[in-house]
Amino acid sequence: HVHHRQRQGAVGAGPDDQHVVRLGGRLGAAHVDGHEVRAATLDSRPALRAVAVPRLVELGTQDDVAVALAMLDDPSADVQVATIEALGRLRVEAAREVLVSRARMSEDPRVRAAALGAVAHLGGEGAIDAIVLGLASPVASIKIAAARGLAQVGDPSAAPLLISLLGQGRGSDLYEAARQGLEALGEAATPDLLRAVNTPGHRA
Repeated sequence: HVHHRQRQGAVGAGPDDQHVVRLGGRLGAAHVDGHEVRAATLDSRPALRAVAVPRLVELGTQDDVAVALAMLDDPSADVQVATIEALGRLRVEAAREVLVSRARMSEDPRVRAAALGAVAHLGGEGAIDAIVLGLASPVASIKIAAARGLAQVGDPSAAPLLISLLGQGRGSDLYEAARQGLEALGEAATPDLLRAVNTPGHRA
C-alpha cells in the first residue's frame, strides 16, 4: 500500500489563488508532467489537490491509483468529490468497494451524490443496490443523483424502476432522468414499457 505523503506548502511568491489558477491551467493541458501532477496532490491547498487528482488517476500506474484511493479520505470534501468522480469516470475497479460504500452510506450529501454517479459509471456488482438505496433517501440531491445514476448504468434490469420514476409525472425532479434512462435502454426497455402501459392507473 502506498501512503499519501505529507503535503507540501506553497512554493513561490504571489497570491495563493493566482498560483492555483496558473498551476491548474498547466494540469489541465493535454500533455502534463507526471512529476508536477504528483507534487500537486501533496499541496496544502484543497483547490489544487482537487485539480490534480483526476490527472493522477489518468496516469494510471499502480502507485498513482493507490495515492488516489488514499485521497478519498482527504480532509476536504471538494478533494473527495473530485477523487470519486475521477475514479468512477475512468472505471477504476480497485475503487469499487469503497465507492459502493460511499454511495450507500456517506453522511455528506455531496460525497454520496458523487459516489452514486461513480458507481453508475462502474456498473456491475453493488451498483444497482446502492442506487436503489439512494432513491429512498429523503435528501433531494441524493435522490436526483441516484435517478441519474440509474439512467446511466444502462442495465435492462433497471427498466421497471425507471418506469416507476417516470410514473411520478413531469412535476417530479426525477422524471427527466428516468426518461433519459429509458431512451438510453432503447428496445431493451420495451417489454417493461408495454407492461406498464397496460397497467391500470400508470401515468407515463
